[in-house]
Amino acid sequence: MEVWSQDFKLFEQELLNAYNRNVEIRIVGYDNFNSRFGMVFEHAFARDIELSLGGRMIIIAVDDNEGVIGKISSLKNDTADTNIIWTKNQGIVFIIKEFIVHDMYLIDVEENLVEQMKYIYGKGLKRLKDKVLGTNATYMIH
Repeated sequence: MEVWSQDFKLFEQELLNAYNRNVEIRIVGYDNFNSRFGMVFEHAFARDIELSLGGRMIIIAVDDNEGVIGKISSLKNDTADTNIIWTKNQGIVFIIKEFIVHDMYLIDVEENLVEQMKYIYGKGLKRLKDKVLGTNATYMIH
C-alpha cells in the first residue's frame, strides 16, 4: 500500500487485524508516516508530490486479486477532484502492485546510497528528474 498518514488511519485497524493473522503488510508511507506494524518505506518527497498532484495518492494491492488507486484532493470538501478506482481486473492489479514495489525498491536504494545518489544525480535528484521527466516538466511527482 502507498498512503498518507492521515488516510492510513481509515485502514489501520483492519490492517492490524490482517497483520495479526500473519498477513505481511508493506507500506510506502507519506507525510511523517508512522505504523506500529508491518514494514514501512518512508517516501521523502511527500510534500512535492502532494503539491504537484493537488492531492494525496492512495494505492493498495490486495494479493493479486484486488486493487485501489487514486487521488484524494488536498482541498477539504472537494469531492470533484477526488478520484479513486477499485478493481478486480488482475492486469490492473498487477500494474498497481508493480508501482508499489518499484517505489519500495527506489526508496530503499535512496536511503542506503544517499551520498552516491547525490553525487551522481545532484541535490534532490535533479539530474535524474531532468533525464526522466525533461528539464521543462510540469509533472514533477518524484
